[in-house]
Amino acid sequence: MEITVADHFVRYVVLPWSDGINGPRARQAVAHALLRNTLGERVDALEIALDRARFRRPGLAAGIERRFVEELRGAFHRRRIAVSSLQPRLVRELASGGRKLANFDGWFVSADPERLTLARLECGSLVALRNQRSTPDSLGSELGALLAADCQREPGGKLLFCTDGQVQPSILPPWEVTAWPSVLTGAAHA
Repeated sequence: MEITVADHFVRYVVLPWSDGINGPRARQAVAHALLRNTLGERVDALEIALDRARFRRPGLAAGIERRFVEELRGAFHRRRIAVSSLQPRLVRELASGGRKLANFDGWFVSADPERLTLARLECGSLVALRNQRSTPDSLGSELGALLAADCQREPGGKLLFCTDGQVQPSILPPWEVTAWPSVLTGAAHA
């Protein structure tokens, strides 16, 4: 069984590249410190997973409450269902892009009914991330505000909008919006 955890339950942080911080322990320590800076002592309750390090490219760390992960795995174990993978939604959606995202410059937006996650990609590498609560009614205005706040140049550019179909974008020009089919289509969502 592959489990995809909704971004609502995940806390993300971008790991900047550093020549001196490239081993798993060092990267884990940096992720822990960055999440502690944002979450305070709540970071100690998280299970933190890292992406695979890529030379001279920023990385991604995802923290999910350890108790939540244990309860999920325990529920499937009690039903004798093996869990082969447990991934945050954004991680799974980006991984599904593979070569299509390899040279992408722009924003990748993952929208759930209660969560909006934006990943800024440059040449296919993650360079910035925003993850905040949202509602279907306020999605367009919140997305527009997040994009405007992060634009260091003129607003506009490419935007891949990934949704399960329940949430639809309402972004106006100057953004070049492309629908991105979610890998979760037809799946249960929690």
